[in-house]
Amino acid sequence: MKRLESKLKGIDTLIFLDLEGTQLSHEIIAMGAIKVKIDENLNIIKNDYHPFKIYVKAHSPIGEIVREMTGIDESFLSDQGMTWERAIYKFDNYINSHTYKIIVFGNNDIYMINETNRYSYPRNINISKEWPRNIFDFATFMGEFIKDDKGNSLSLVNSLKLFSLKPVGMSHDPLNDALDLKNLFFAFINNTELVKQEYIKQLAKNHKMPDPVKEVMKLVLNKQNVTYDIFEEIVDDYLK
Repeated sequence: MKRLESKLKGIDTLIFLDLEGTQLSHEIIAMGAIKVKIDENLNIIKNDYHPFKIYVKAHSPIGEIVREMTGIDESFLSDQGMTWERAIYKFDNYINSHTYKIIVFGNNDIYMINETNRYSYPRNINISKEWPRNIFDFATFMGEFIKDDKGNSLSLVNSLKLFSLKPVGMSHDPLNDALDLKNLFFAFINNTELVKQEYIKQLAKNHKMPDPVKEVMKLVLNKQNVTYDIFEEIVDDYLK
């Protein structure tokens, strides 16, 4: 897709990232990522990098809801978690590129990175401050073309279903979600017919279009050929 190519122009590395955070302070407690190398047409050149998964100690309580969803509690982080400063160092080494984009699903990840910086204020904070500038929210981009019947953007789970993709594992595991995001991203690129049909549906439901255009879209959606004469008749009826 040319629009997506233009958004990622000059990028040779994609980092598909998922973050899990505390319930109230939104500090990061887990990070999962997978890296791929791409060419200028978004074709994969290399995708056999080792996956990235770490746990991060938080300053605030995790929260009951998050504990239930992720299976992560304070005792686990005390044993398996690292400082945010150490996590920054490890993730920066994993990125290992000057021309990269971090692909996320949703707009909460930038907030979580900023909040974790605010609570920890590590010595290498300048590195993590660069990450939000290189984040690309794929959910928002995909939402321009694909929505549910109520006009809302799809969740990651429902997006996978639409493209007939099976989740790689349990949700709210950051590495599983990062891998699902990677699979969804390339399914979106490769299944142009499905994206086109979903986009046509959204155009037909666009309440901001003038009524004559809506009528034309209904005909198109029903796979009827619409000539200029038919469009003119629709406009005539509308203006009577």
